[in-house]
Amino acid sequence: FNTGSFSPAYDASQDYIVMAFLTDYQGNILDTAGRPLSSFQVDPLPKVAVDAATLTWNFGTVAQGALLKHRPALANVGYGRLYTYLTPTPGLSLAARSDVVGAADLSNYELILRTADLSVGAYDRTATLKTSDPTQPALTVRVQGTVTAAAGDTAGGLQRPLDVPVTVTGPKSQGEWVDFTHTLGPEPQSLHPVKLYPQDYATLYGVGKYATDFSAGTASYEMFGDGRDGVMPASGNLDNDNGAGTGIINSGLAGSTSINVTDAAGGWRIDPGDVILLHQTQGVGAGCWELNKAASDFGGSTGITQLVYPMKCNYVSGGSNRAQYLRVPQYSTCNITGTITPIYAWNGVTGGLLAFLCSGRLEISGAISVNGANGTATSGTPQGATGGGFRGGHGDCSSGLPNQGGAGENTSNGGSWASVWSNSAVANGGGGGYQSGAPGGAPGGGGGNGSTGSNGSQASNGTAGSGGGVTGGGDGLYFGGGGGGAAREWENACGSGGSGGGIAVIYAREIVITGGVSANGGIGANSQVNDDGGSGAGGSILLTAAQATLGQNRVTATGGAASGVGGAGGTGRISVKYCDSATGTTSPPFSGQKINCFIAEQVETTPYTSGRLNLPENVTTSKTYQVQYARRLTFSTAGSQTTTLRVPAGMGSAATLQSLVSQLPANASFALDIGNNGSDEWSGTVANNSTNISPALAAAFNAYWVSQGAPVAGSL
Repeated sequence: FNTGSFSPAYDASQDYIVMAFLTDYQGNILDTAGRPLSSFQVDPLPKVAVDAATLTWNFGTVAQGALLKHRPALANVGYGRLYTYLTPTPGLSLAARSDVVGAADLSNYELILRTADLSVGAYDRTATLKTSDPTQPALTVRVQGTVTAAAGDTAGGLQRPLDVPVTVTGPKSQGEWVDFTHTLGPEPQSLHPVKLYPQDYATLYGVGKYATDFSAGTASYEMFGDGRDGVMPASGNLDNDNGAGTGIINSGLAGSTSINVTDAAGGWRIDPGDVILLHQTQGVGAGCWELNKAASDFGGSTGITQLVYPMKCNYVSGGSNRAQYLRVPQYSTCNITGTITPIYAWNGVTGGLLAFLCSGRLEISGAISVNGANGTATSGTPQGATGGGFRGGHGDCSSGLPNQGGAGENTSNGGSWASVWSNSAVANGGGGGYQSGAPGGAPGGGGGNGSTGSNGSQASNGTAGSGGGVTGGGDGLYFGGGGGGAAREWENACGSGGSGGGIAVIYAREIVITGGVSANGGIGANSQVNDDGGSGAGGSILLTAAQATLGQNRVTATGGAASGVGGAGGTGRISVKYCDSATGTTSPPFSGQKINCFIAEQVETTPYTSGRLNLPENVTTSKTYQVQYARRLTFSTAGSQTTTLRVPAGMGSAATLQSLVSQLPANASFALDIGNNGSDEWSGTVANNSTNISPALAAAFNAYWVSQGAPVAGSL
């Protein structure tokens, strides 16, 4: 009934009774019922809700022939069913033209733009979405962009069921991270980006976080660690249960995963999955190093343990060889306000190494120091400085002549530092002064590393020590050479050499330095006339980050300054590797290398339907990319897993499946059953660290499609 037709006129202040009569077919009243009109409510109505931004689809610039998709989502926030209908538009086709959305539900319209049917030039069309919401009976969907002439066959057929088109609106810069969302499923938590293409699939721009093993030259997502060790201490030497631990590598061969080690200090902290740094410190192959992973517990004594990856270098201790390992903590939060140092300085067997990973932002307002120590000046044989890297040479002003200062410790003379009395430099260690007569003195030479150390500059009745040489270079990591000790006649003081800088290896997603990172050489001791110790060389610093803000000369690996007539230490080495950018200056200037890093990842928080991509180019107006997803299966132990893949309904002319297999301890078996009917269309054994492409599967998919009624909408 309609209150507008009441006679007399409807009066809202009155209480009306609505009568209902139950009659038989002849009209005889069998029963009656009455109810106040005020007790009736308005009929439940639907109400449409939509993200207005999705009603404008700017597909950018594409080549004619590209097949594009857009999925605006409609929600019903009312109480009744929402009926919708999208009117046709030239060039557009729909997976489903009409739809019904229940109360408190969501539906996606899939718009497909076939540019092969469009003219070259600007495209700007609207489609009307009609709804049963009386307050919004029509919504307008605008589609715009530019179609360019095709250069040849387009690769639209490469589009996969888990592809997500992402349109980026400029202006935005190369290297900038852009967030996006998708509606893939089911189980979106296990769906991750694998590859990033332009809209026409002509170029592979990069790979996803968990696909770096399948892209040559792309750095692993694991390089910043998994944060397992929590918050990094703000100061100290990281000598705690979640921190560093070191020991001796007795032997380990390149290509092998078995390594013989002896615990020195906290090596027992290494558990399976922990990152470890392996370093040949002295002897054959000195400077060779790598980051590896423990496959077994390192224990607390001497024994053979296992690594995850084959070793890249040969490692050995004994004779003139010294090799060591270091547990590399993996922190989640890193804010250094005090001073961080190695677990201890180099002692001739282990030490002098500092390394950690940070999965987030590393802020250094304090200091990271692997600096060498200064020499001392006394009578007799003053001991060379110990601190940071290679130790300084002893001085010699003992009774009797000639006297010979000790050579600074270096990459060659493992195990014999205290007894190497040499006027000439040994490898990168500075030579000691040689005193043959009285009165007078002979200074030591400076240690070397990235550059040669300086010779001692003046001697009386003797010969000054020569400067240490340059180390091997390349990607090697070297301690700074120790400065040579001075010599003088008996009962007069003489100076010992300063020690070289140590090694710092730091990986962090972002590095911001307002304090300092240093691997400077120590200064040789200043004594009397012409008998000053040589200074140590700078050590080695490796910084790896997505973005690095270094400040102005806040990262240093300088040699110790000349002390009197003793030789100055040579400079060290600073290397900065970065994914996006590295700004600032260092002393000496850093060697920079831009590395390929993953450029797409899932935002790993509920509801797992968001992602991020790192722009491979500048975007001035707009650009659409295709992000290819895949389902990731992880195996923590031996076993089997079953998963499903949802594909759009329809007949396919060609279909294959690609699997990526990596980081498994052994080969894995694989089987594909289309339709879950117990018959495998593809099965066998797939090798570890491999990419596998199935045989043609279109016939099997089409047979299954037909068995399901050959639907043309939805998914199977």
